[in-house]
Amino acid sequence: MLESGVSVCALSSTIANWSHSILEPFVDTLPIVERTIHVMKELEIPYVRIMSYAVEFNEKGMIAENQFVHERIRRLREICDRFLQTGLIPLHENCSNYGGLSFRKTLELVEAIEGLQLLFDTGNPPVMIDGSSEYPYSRQDSWEFYQAVKDHIAYVHLKDAYYDPVAKKSVFTLPGMGEAQVSRILSDLKASAFAGMISIEPHITAVYHKSSSNLSTTAMKDSFHEYANQAETILETLC
Repeated sequence: MLESGVSVCALSSTIANWSHSILEPFVDTLPIVERTIHVMKELEIPYVRIMSYAVEFNEKGMIAENQFVHERIRRLREICDRFLQTGLIPLHENCSNYGGLSFRKTLELVEAIEGLQLLFDTGNPPVMIDGSSEYPYSRQDSWEFYQAVKDHIAYVHLKDAYYDPVAKKSVFTLPGMGEAQVSRILSDLKASAFAGMISIEPHITAVYHKSSSNLSTTAMKDSFHEYANQAETILETLC
């Protein structure tokens, strides 16, 4: 816990995320893992978000046949072992990475990597391609994904969205106003006595990994508060 009395429940690292190719040297990843462990120990952060490297696509924009799965698993095992050996818990997020291609890919990783748990983002499936479907690929279903992996979830990102096929872009909304089935998932988490963490990830006014230099601090603050209040309203209806 920090001197202010605020505690940090998880570190949202970039380790093996969508900006890193499995073709990059693994030696580049390891120093980042060690620095992350140091920061987590200093701030007493129990969870770390990781991914499973970017999806490889061919020149036609299709998912490449060779995803170097054995190498992904080998690397993730070492990454996870380093965290676990120091008492820290690695969580894989269903985002733009190999494991996020489908719930089947996520389960493949969980079954192959001892100690790996999941961070489930409710808003990613509606805007992510389903790697188990035929090209040009359909979008995923949040409820289906959640149901398949729920036994391995330790953390939830509360986000909502839908995919606009005309504009060909992802649209992020207030919770309950997209296609992420937020209320249904939260209701099931409550019924299942979920004891993990839940964080809001608005993606409305600002997206943390994109430039927000033109946005005012007030606009971002107001958006965050509106999102939090909407999430709280949904949670109150479940009590």
